[in-house]
Amino acid sequence: MNLSAIGCIIAAIATVAAALQQTLVRYLQVEYALSSSDFMIATAPSQAVVLLLLGPILDKLSFNVWIIEYPWNIPVASLVALTCFLALLVNLSQAACLGSFSALTFQAS
Repeated sequence: MNLSAIGCIIAAIATVAAALQQTLVRYLQVEYALSSSDFMIATAPSQAVVLLLLGPILDKLSFNVWIIEYPWNIPVASLVALTCFLALLVNLSQAACLGSFSALTFQAS
């Protein structure tokens, strides 16, 4: 197995960012007396808008091509569909776990 120093740094930053995000979510839930479901319902529209606006820009910066200019074919479309399905499963599992763990124990497990 080959480990890249940059990859390890990015992974560490992502882990810390995820833990901080979960801690902030918990703080906001307590501050505004929201259940996990209420918080998700309140934030989902703004998260969708941010993803719709930033996603194509990040694609352009990463791959130097806009998403509509990408050479689509069956394998590419299949991988995109699989990725979306897996992301949905991750979100559903997190929604099921919200409220059952603290931000620290959730990140560690």
